[in-house]
Amino acid sequence: MRTYEDQLQMRELYTEHDLISAEIQNISQDFSLSLHTRSLKYGKLENGQFLSVCPSLIPRLPQHYVSLPLASGVDVLLGRNGNIWVTRSMPVEWREQEGEGGETEREGGVTLVETLQRLRIRHRETSLLREEREMVARVSNAVRLCGQERESVSPEMIMRIVKRSEKERVAVKDMLSAENSKLLLSSSLSLSPAHDGSSSLE
Repeated sequence: MRTYEDQLQMRELYTEHDLISAEIQNISQDFSLSLHTRSLKYGKLENGQFLSVCPSLIPRLPQHYVSLPLASGVDVLLGRNGNIWVTRSMPVEWREQEGEGGETEREGGVTLVETLQRLRIRHRETSLLREEREMVARVSNAVRLCGQERESVSPEMIMRIVKRSEKERVAVKDMLSAENSKLLLSSSLSLSPAHDGSSSLE
């Protein structure tokens, strides 16, 4: 919140118990936090799946909000606290239609905050297509597989498991069975640099 007006409008954006992602801007001496949500990477988390794994399984990454290179775009937020959010990627055409960019205020007095809010509302109110739902579920199960087998939850490992499950034609609902879990994880680990001694995922 930068201004008093921001504080007054906060109730229009968030209420208690909302699930959000935010950047910590400042921690004051009384341990209160100043949070930043002024981009599409941050804000209320909607139209996705929330997962939780042991925090030690989340490696330190250059970016913890990643877009996976899949046919049906999927965004993954990997929190260092072990909390993970999986959702569809914001369609490029939506951004283009809204003219989303870096300016604080646009022609006609439309602010960046208003533009971001419109995009978030559109994302919330537009149902996922069947292939988008399936890919979000497939990525989520890849995360769950890493969690239950105590393996590093990195974008590279998630992609390996997803691609292997597609190659082997493993249905989303069957990814976590004992037989398929062993197949998907063993083949993914054999491709992982962290397990051949060449480099670490971290």
